[in-house]
Amino acid sequence: MKYLILPILLVVFFTACSSKISTAVDISKDISINKNKDKKVIYLDVQNQTSEIINFKIDLKNLLKEKDYAISTKHYDVNYSIFVNIIYANEIEKKSGTKSVLSNINLGVGIGGGIGKYIHIGTRIGSDLSKLLGNSLDSNIYQIVCDVTIWEYQKNKEDYLEKDMQIIATSSLDGKIKREVLDALEDAIIKEINNIF
Repeated sequence: MKYLILPILLVVFFTACSSKISTAVDISKDISINKNKDKKVIYLDVQNQTSEIINFKIDLKNLLKEKDYAISTKHYDVNYSIFVNIIYANEIEKKSGTKSVLSNINLGVGIGGGIGKYIHIGTRIGSDLSKLLGNSLDSNIYQIVCDVTIWEYQKNKEDYLEKDMQIIATSSLDGKIKREVLDALEDAIIKEINNIF
């Protein structure tokens, strides 16, 4: 029994540590949908343009199903379509201050072609990062940026309202396992999308 207890305690310890990873999340704008008990079918498409292994489609599906949404594999005869495009996932090296880090953040947003549209993100997320990492920001951080587009179909199922936003999720890498940081950032992004529904 002594030899069985230690591995179990280690598993619990590492799980607890990974669950305490702090993340800063910022969105370009708040979007909302017209929720209706009769509108419960969703088409979900998640694309990853980066070299990182990021695939939260299954987890997002499960959260939506908990809200009684049905996930369709076909792009027609649905009430909503969700398109998630992961456009940036990378480490930002140690910088001496907020301004330097924000220049990297804006560069990341620019990769998605949205720097003009979402330029205000830099200031807002800078405030969040100061809380997360401290004013010096003397830390390696990791960032994921994704575009989210939602089509809300009208009664005829042909016309739709298009709503879009960009999500930036950031966390410190120092003293942490990279995979656990990625998992925490994925969870943060999923939560933002799930909250719309």
